[in-house]
Amino acid sequence: MIRRGLLLAILVSALNASATWSPRFETNDVGILEGDTMVITVRARWSGLTDYGFSPWTFRSSDETVAGVTGGLEKAGETGYVTIKAKRLGSADIYEGAAGSSYPGGPYVHITVLPRPLEIHIATPATTTPAFGQHLTLTAVCQDSLASIVWYAGHIGDTSHPLVSYGRELTITSDQPGEHFYWVLARTSDATAMDEVFISVQEPARRRAARH
Repeated sequence: MIRRGLLLAILVSALNASATWSPRFETNDVGILEGDTMVITVRARWSGLTDYGFSPWTFRSSDETVAGVTGGLEKAGETGYVTIKAKRLGSADIYEGAAGSSYPGGPYVHITVLPRPLEIHIATPATTTPAFGQHLTLTAVCQDSLASIVWYAGHIGDTSHPLVSYGRELTITSDQPGEHFYWVLARTSDATAMDEVFISVQEPARRRAARH
């Protein structure tokens, strides 16, 4: 009986020695676009037999230059929310830890910050039905300042009529009545993006014959 009681005491002691609160994230591996923000749900999980109480949690990033983190968990049994801000391309781990603490090696969320897809659009001019002879400036809006910009007359994909432009702006003169299409191509080392605009040029005003 004494031996059985001693064995039980040792077993309980061992279980309590390894018992701890640990975060349980709704996901453990996510990708996020550079500049975006996302929220991840987290709950506290107890792994032992005896609950010795729960202290509020804050969360940290293994690389604040890649991904920053705010939010925490105040009480066991409640739901916490961790807000992650993607700052630059790379990867980082989000984990529970007090300020200045070293990476504990416990549960974490692995964050991969991905490049944003190349996007471009032609800002709609004040009018898409200019009068005959009117000058019209089209502006290409692209989030990548280093992308090369080329303008063409015609539909997207038709590169037979390249146009002279000043980078992101194209000035055209409405000297041909009828329907016209223009499109712009943005290109980087690993991506392309395109957009098209439709312009309808009005017929020139007819001069009235002078009566004598």
